[in-house]
Amino acid sequence: MPRIILSSILLLSLAGCTTFMPGALNVSVKKGSPFVILQTEEKSTWGTATHPFLCRVSEDRVAITYWIAGDGKTSGRAPISWPVYADRPWLHWHTGDPYQLPEKPNHLSVAIESGTRFTGFGMGAFFGPAHFEDGESVVFSRKWQVRRDAPNYMLLRSADQGKTWKAEEGEVHWDEMPIPRVNVEGEAVMLDDGTLLVAGYGRVATSGPMITCLLRSEDRGRSFNYHATVATKIHAPWGGEGAVEPALARAANGDLVCIMRTGSKIDLNGRGTSTKMLQAISKDGGLTWKTERMLINGVMPKLRLLSNGWLVLATGRPGNRLYISTDNGRSWGAEITISSPQEGTTGYSDVLEVEPGRLLVVWDLIHSPTSRVWLWEPKRVNAIMGMFIDVSKRFGE
Repeated sequence: MPRIILSSILLLSLAGCTTFMPGALNVSVKKGSPFVILQTEEKSTWGTATHPFLCRVSEDRVAITYWIAGDGKTSGRAPISWPVYADRPWLHWHTGDPYQLPEKPNHLSVAIESGTRFTGFGMGAFFGPAHFEDGESVVFSRKWQVRRDAPNYMLLRSADQGKTWKAEEGEVHWDEMPIPRVNVEGEAVMLDDGTLLVAGYGRVATSGPMITCLLRSEDRGRSFNYHATVATKIHAPWGGEGAVEPALARAANGDLVCIMRTGSKIDLNGRGTSTKMLQAISKDGGLTWKTERMLINGVMPKLRLLSNGWLVLATGRPGNRLYISTDNGRSWGAEITISSPQEGTTGYSDVLEVEPGRLLVVWDLIHSPTSRVWLWEPKRVNAIMGMFIDVSKRFGE
């Protein structure tokens, strides 16, 4: 049976904090203790309660989506419920539909109960969230088909700051698109005029390395056009996968920063390595990009702009880690360890600033104990874990 932790985690989040300065950066980091958000008692397998993605539903609600019965598995019987969400102050986690949609939309999973059969699962609509100043919000499904003859992605739209939602269908205009299918997994970027930019990836052909493209919407997510290619395998020849799993953010100085996975090796118990990631920066709204090989290894990077103008990067494999940049992505501080390389994990993690200076980090464990201290042979489970981290300037302005 799956278990949701509904009791208060405030004491856990405040216990065992440490403060240190990553590298030469003027950054103070206080880590709370890890806590369990969701775990399964059944046989641990790759893709069961793994690959978490955080999504801000509203100012007062965050949600987590994840694979439930196998990585990429769209049908079967669910060993766990999906998804989970928490309301401010982020102390209690619940399963069920965080959007509370009045009608179940076609072609979009909303909520799945443990033990029930499911079909057409694609992790729901938790990707590319964008929140406009007038209170409108949008969030998208993960896989987009580039077709001439039909709408090809689902989105949810709210007109009241995330309090109520409705489902819509959107369309990618096929002209000039270099890839027939697009995976969109990162956060959307909003320009000053309300234009939305999302980074997606896919293959030009059926097989071969992947490329990362930028798509543009000028109608609040109702349709997208091809904007530019960020990177291809030519820009990351060392990794073997091309430019994949992009994370996109708009830095405090207006630059667009995109970080991409390039390659990885892993077994199904969550032990593996990854290659150096690729970083690209654009100073002209994403039309042209300057790329460089990073010093940081990782998969599925997540990139967020904090309220103080810093960028935070979450990635993993092995383990799970955070990095902070105080100079718009030009350099990154030392590793902030979230889980050790010895723990089984997909290396997929995510991070959100839930309060000014307070980060919520989530990651998964595969066939591992949820506690780091035990008196006998620990029970090994799959779990989605969480941790609060407070970040601030160490001194000065």
